[in-house]
Amino acid sequence: MSKLKSDVMKNLFVPAIEIVLMVVFLVFAFFFLLPRMARVFGQFPGSDKPSGLLALSLYLSANPGVALAAFLMGMGSIVAVVSLRSFRRGVVSALRRIKSVDRLLRIYRTYTFLLTFSSLVTSGVPSAEALAKMEAGAQKGEDAELFSRMRYGLTREAKKFSGVVADCDVFAEDFADWLGAIENTNAFDDEIRKMEKAYGEIFSSQLAFAQSLVAPAMVILSGAGAVLMGLTLYQPLLGLVSKVMGKMM
Repeated sequence: MSKLKSDVMKNLFVPAIEIVLMVVFLVFAFFFLLPRMARVFGQFPGSDKPSGLLALSLYLSANPGVALAAFLMGMGSIVAVVSLRSFRRGVVSALRRIKSVDRLLRIYRTYTFLLTFSSLVTSGVPSAEALAKMEAGAQKGEDAELFSRMRYGLTREAKKFSGVVADCDVFAEDFADWLGAIENTNAFDDEIRKMEKAYGEIFSSQLAFAQSLVAPAMVILSGAGAVLMGLTLYQPLLGLVSKVMGKMM
């Protein structure tokens, strides 16, 4: 699991830094830049009353306690909603409609399954007993339910392990086929280890590809934010110029 965590942390490090920088920029813009610009515009004779983001920035800068309370309430609400099992299932179900995301999630589930299963099987633990141990040690209810269903199919329904895996619509598409090719051989333990390594490499490459897509998305978001800030400052400036030109004419 340490390798899995290191791979995830390595690929999420840059997006996390970009998100932090965006948050810092937003705080700077709403609490320092925009309020100061609003006050500068307000010093001109005949200037309009600040509106939109300028008015919001003035309010937030004058009431930091309210802004902090709203932020904490928002974060608390997000955490509460995300902690709901039904919400997580809904999000995962929606994401799996995207083929590339579905493939990544399937590979991730296969890899995390093999990390524990292969270590148990190669230690001499039978497959059904390994699933029982994984069920007992599962930290998530959905994982325990999955392992229980797999163990039931293996012991009560007398299915082959590849058939049990094929019935679970969460693993990589070729996982069941690979198992079917080696489950009746004497090299099952070795092949399970090879699977773990192979899916680990596939997951790392898929995660790196996903990370490469995040960078352009962050650039687009940053550009959109810059354009929005520019328009926010351009509107009162244009109003002042129009009034000055009107008086001159």
